[in-house]
Amino acid sequence: MEPNDALESQMEAWLETLGIDSLIQWDMLVFLYRHHTSLVGAELIARLLGYTPATVVTALNVLESLGLVERSRASQGVRLYQLSLPDGSPRRDAFERLMASADGRARRLCLSRKLKSRVQTPLQWLQASQHFLAEAQQSLQTARRRLQPTAGQGSGDGGEEKRGQLWQKVM
Repeated sequence: MEPNDALESQMEAWLETLGIDSLIQWDMLVFLYRHHTSLVGAELIARLLGYTPATVVTALNVLESLGLVERSRASQGVRLYQLSLPDGSPRRDAFERLMASADGRARRLCLSRKLKSRVQTPLQWLQASQHFLAEAQQSLQTARRRLQPTAGQGSGDGGEEKRGQLWQKVM
């Protein structure tokens, strides 16, 4: 068995140990690992990672059911998400080994191919991409409307200041 084949077999075993079967689930785990604790909504995570909110919510639900992610109750549309891998557990070991082995571009591509081949057909991938594009266009239109003042609205209405204060409270 060649070294690459051995590594691919190990990656497959580590994925099985974790119980994840899609690229989005892996991306969510890596995101939570890198950000330790994230106080954001699934919609923002989706935008940051380039997925649709529905797929992020589904992935988080799966990861929570697997015991890999813990999340708080929703408060003002925001949740606290945390990676939940106990020290010394086989899942923690598998995750750390996958993180270490996926450090190079070629290995990340290998891991990506393994996970993509597990779930989505090309048609499903196309539909998800089209859905993402439609949501991005809608978000762009909404942002443009917010930037343009409407009749009767002055720039000193205090709305931006209130939003800024609310954001500071969340942080």
